[in-house]
Order: sequence, then structure tokens, then C-alpha cells
Amino acid sequence: MMYVWHTLLSALPAVRFYFLSVVCFTVVELVFPAERRQPLKAHLANFQYDILYYLLTPFAIVLPSAFVAAVTAHFGTGWVRLDLDRFGFGVPAVDWPLHNILLPFVPVAVFDFFYYWHHRLQHEVPAFWTIHRLHHTTESLNALAAFRIHWLEEPMRVFTMALPMTLIFNISVTRSAWIAAILGQLATLIHANIRIPYGPFTGVMVGPQSHRIHHSFAEPHLDRNYAAIFPFWDMMFGTWCPPQPGEWPATGLKDGERPRGIVWETFQPFITWSKSVAARFDRSRKASEAANARPLQEPMGNLYPDTSLAED
Repeated sequence: MMYVWHTLLSALPAVRFYFLSVVCFTVVELVFPAERRQPLKAHLANFQYDILYYLLTPFAIVLPSAFVAAVTAHFGTGWVRLDLDRFGFGVPAVDWPLHNILLPFVPVAVFDFFYYWHHRLQHEVPAFWTIHRLHHTTESLNALAAFRIHWLEEPMRVFTMALPMTLIFNISVTRSAWIAAILGQLATLIHANIRIPYGPFTGVMVGPQSHRIHHSFAEPHLDRNYAAIFPFWDMMFGTWCPPQPGEWPATGLKDGERPRGIVWETFQPFITWSKSVAARFDRSRKASEAANARPLQEPMGNLYPDTSLAED
């Protein structure tokens, strides 16, 4: 319990920084809105889910984090070491931008690779989609929607992202932590209700317009644009859908389903999973009963003895 308490306290600076950035993005949304006059209740709903996410996530990741610690203690970490600080040409004018601008994108690109497949699994595996669907229920995409995600998503990321990244790569820290902090806010930016198209840079970095395509329920946009930072991964794996000029589609679930309230959405994955398990057991029971109800079909044989030989 003390671990969870310390985790909550250590997360407070990040929470404060996040909501400060949300306030800044919200001001920009009022000036350059992609979708005008979003209802206030939509912002409040996103805010509620954000608070719930930050409150419950530290509890949800305790056991998965302990599992990862045990695995890495047994197998070791960093099978591939990327010591970025050792790259250089010995020329300060060249090495400074190399270490502080270019090389930091290497660990970011590695992160985005694992995020791409994590995100794609969330859409393609029904058991994972029931967790992720909450993020797509919002019909008012804005900065507060960035962390409108179910608290069960972080335990999943521990296994799909943190564990493989820790086992495979040992990426040394560069002198550009401030760039990492800025990139950490990219999740807020790409969800912001801001009409700022990237133009020729649309295929270079994910922005509000290209990520809005991912949240669209239009048929051509479904299951597209999974990457969070670099569209390169979508291009490589065939899921890239570039936005057309002036295209800012409506967002939400394709079947029009809306969230039923924060309490129901909190327990919705467990309800869906239990119904799925119950349905599977019911099908198995019915199949077993049908098999037992079929009459035994044994060969009848010749009911009458062959008496032809006796007659001869």
C-alpha cells in the first residue's frame, strides 16, 4: 500500500504538468477550433475519465510492474545497447544538434514502433478492444480526450511495450530530456480540437488532423493511423490514411454507441468478458447435450440367417 501511495505522490508533478498543458491547448482550441461549439458536458466527461485514469492506474500497474521486474531480473535487460552519447564527429557545432535534436528521436521511434503494435492489437483483438473502446466513444475530440482511456490500458502497456522495450533495448539517456518532455505532450496535441494542418509534414509527424482520421467512424478511416508520433510505421505496415485537405471528420464509434456513464464504463470490460465466457460455456453445453441426445447408430447386420447352404 505504501508503494501505491508513493506512486500517487510521485505522479502528482506529471499530473499538474498535464493539466497545465491541457489548459494551454484549450485556449488554442477556442481560437482555432476544428469543431466549433463543442458542448461543455463533453469536456466535463473527458475530465472525469482523466481523473479516474490517474487515480486508478497506480493500483492497476502494481502487479504487472512486479512481474516485469522479476522477468528482467531473471533474463537481464538491454540485449541490444544503443549508446547514443558515443555517437559524434568531434565537432561541437555538429555534435550538439546531433545529441540534442536528432538522436533523441531514436528512442522515440523505438517507443512508437511498440506503441503502433500495441494500439493495433487493441483494435484487432476483441478482448483488448473492449478496454480501448472507451477512448473512441467521445464525439467531441479535444485535449482532455488524450487520457480519456480506461485504467486497464496501462497494465496492458506494461506487457506489450515496457517489457519488450526493456528486454531488447538499453537506450542510454541523452542530454535532451527537455525534448522528451515536449514529446510527452504530443498525445495531448494530436487529440486537441485545433485546426492546424501540417501540410507537407503530414506524413512526417502525427498531428491533430491525421489522428482525427483514426477517431473517425467513416468506413475509409476505420482501423487506420495507429502510430502516435511517426506515420512511417503506418506507411510501412499498410494502415496509413492521409487526411485530405480540409478534412476534419466527425468522431465516435461506428455503431453510434455512446458511453453510459462513468460507473458502467469502469466495469464494462469485465461485464463484456463475463458475457463472452458465459456464452462460450453455453455453446459448449448445448453442443454436449446435442451429442448426447443423438441415438446410437449401430450396424443392424443381417437379421435373417443365410439358409441357402442348408437347403443345398
